Amino acid sequence: MILDKDGIRGLYGRTAPFYDCALSVYNLLGINRLRHGLVEQLNIKPGDTVVDLGCGTGANFEALTRAVGPSGHIIGIDLSPAMLGRARARKSRNGWTHIELVEADLENCLFSSTIAAALATFALEMVPGYDVVIRRLANALPQSGRLGLLGLKHPENWPDWSVSLGVQLHRPFGVSRDYADFRPWKSVDQHLRLVDFRELYYGAAYRCVGQCSPMRGEGHPIAPRLPRTANLKGS
Repeated sequence: MILDKDGIRGLYGRTAPFYDCALSVYNLLGINRLRHGLVEQLNIKPGDTVVDLGCGTGANFEALTRAVGPSGHIIGIDLSPAMLGRARARKSRNGWTHIELVEADLENCLFSSTIAAALATFALEMVPGYDVVIRRLANALPQSGRLGLLGLKHPENWPDWSVSLGVQLHRPFGVSRDYADFRPWKSVDQHLRLVDFRELYYGAAYRCVGQCSPMRGEGHPIAPRLPRTANLKGS
């Protein structure tokens, strides 16, 4: 079943208390290393503004903080108040004053033309309107600005029983076969210039990076600046 917005809020309201503990298990499989590697591919410079889409509990904040430096700015957006509460606690523990947290639906966000890069890790695969999100980002990013994605994908070459097992193991995080046709990397290739794509974990995950080229987005309106409040207006 594809979850609606209330379903996602409910799901992550239940999983937020143990989400970081679960991440520690996945980090043993190299997920944290992949997060850091993705940030490195975004060509972020000190002082840049970066958007973390579906930021969750803030697992990307450490790598992003090193990239933007003390003069940079990170905007973390998530639909779940419970996950943002965990992200806020992480921010407070580390004394990160350059991070802004926004509770919003990614499908309704209008992105600022001041952002230099954006990323989403294990987020857009559960957003039915991911193509709209990626198109808006493509219009907002500057020339050579980059969008990086890291997430789960349907492993086409796995036997059916192993796919079913994987779905069951990840069901607490909302994974189901109904998302099998969600392919955000295809939208990156459509709206940006795909500079990197690779399958991970034998096809069960992927990483991709798209770059805004001079011809992409020409003639399209630039969205207004993402407000530094939690009160986002839809498009």
